[in-house]
Amino acid sequence: MKKEIKKLASMAIILLLLLGCSNDDNTGGNSDQSLKITSLSPDNGGKGDVIKIMGNGFGTDEALVKVFFNDKEALVSNLTNTEIEVAIPPKAFTGPVKITVNGEELEGPEFTYNITSTVVTTIAGSGIAGDEDAQNPLQAKFKAPYDIIYAEVNQNKHFYLVDLANHKIKRIGTAGIVTTIGGSTMGYMNGQYNQAKFYEPRNIVSVQDNGTSIFYISDTKNHVIRKLTGGEVTTYAGNGTAGFADGDATTAQFNEPQGLTIDDNGNLYVCDGENHKIRKISPSGQVTTVAGSTQGFFDGVALSAQFNFPMGIAIDPEKNLFVADGFNNKIRKITPNGVVSTFAGSDQGDQDGIGNQAKFYSPFAITIDKWNHLYVSDIDNHKIKKITPAGHVTTLAGSTEGDSNGEGLLEAKFAFPRGLCVDELGDIYVADIVNNKIKKIVQE
Repeated sequence: MKKEIKKLASMAIILLLLLGCSNDDNTGGNSDQSLKITSLSPDNGGKGDVIKIMGNGFGTDEALVKVFFNDKEALVSNLTNTEIEVAIPPKAFTGPVKITVNGEELEGPEFTYNITSTVVTTIAGSGIAGDEDAQNPLQAKFKAPYDIIYAEVNQNKHFYLVDLANHKIKRIGTAGIVTTIGGSTMGYMNGQYNQAKFYEPRNIVSVQDNGTSIFYISDTKNHVIRKLTGGEVTTYAGNGTAGFADGDATTAQFNEPQGLTIDDNGNLYVCDGENHKIRKISPSGQVTTVAGSTQGFFDGVALSAQFNFPMGIAIDPEKNLFVADGFNNKIRKITPNGVVSTFAGSDQGDQDGIGNQAKFYSPFAITIDKWNHLYVSDIDNHKIKKITPAGHVTTLAGSTEGDSNGEGLLEAKFAFPRGLCVDELGDIYVADIVNNKIKKIVQE
């Protein structure tokens, strides 16, 4: 009997050892098969660089594993159950790494994307001042293009620009065709798009309302905000007389309104330039002052703050407003509670850096991408600058005044660049006013 017990015990031990060996073969000694990411090595890099994602539960079938950097899929070059090796795709940009294994999705730590290439090209405008629409965008003629946006109309995305000295609104279609969608000669008249008149319009913003595209335009020298929808131009706010008055849209007064942005609730925000204030127009048509008092510089709460000719404005997902405070050479921030602070910039100059270490010279337009990076046209420095959410300012493109394409920091040149916008790929478009061109900045 004792021999049989010993025999059974020996068999049990052998069986346990076999099972242990089997487990080691499948998991590499790790019994935890849950999907997880523990680290990235390195945690930064540029396009084409190879990084390793360490963790567990990846398996060994490359067909079941996908890796994404900000929705950009990366090429998996090597795979084990605990390590994925990938090449960083172009335009990955900074953000968390995501993986899917056999349909299961997991978000990992943040990866810092290093921009290694910035290239500037011309996408529209011959460079000769004029007023000419064209099938070929490089044959079109503009006269002081001042602002540009990228907007969806009828499920198609186009560029819309304000052609200041032609007193018109123009569209660059998906095929590059340039057409006039609003304005005729200098003046002030509502009506059909080709009969309406503007007087040096400066800025434009677009919104979709129940499938209808609406454009708001700061008609600067007429001191009003115009509305363009369905081919019809109307006055949205302002009585046409330069001044300052809050109240109903029809009686409110502005003094050279410029930059525009709109929030998810349909509130339109206006840089009221000569009044040195930020104004708000509600969907019901009530005009109020959000921030600003007299001309100057002062951080503080709402109506105690001071601006010096605010020119551009953008809004982030948390409803913070960012203002290009032109003659103060700063980027200001207004919280939803109305607190005004300096986000970046100090004295007049040209210097990259963090927060108040940076210097601008007449920052004009400002826009924001889906990763919350700000882009600023620093007009008297003839440069486009980029600001991270942490306030780190770098020069993206531009060197000295001029007109040339090429590598962003060495070859590219602008001449007092004005409005700018960014598309979903992170490419930036610039209204290069003196050169009468629209330029594109691709960062990879």
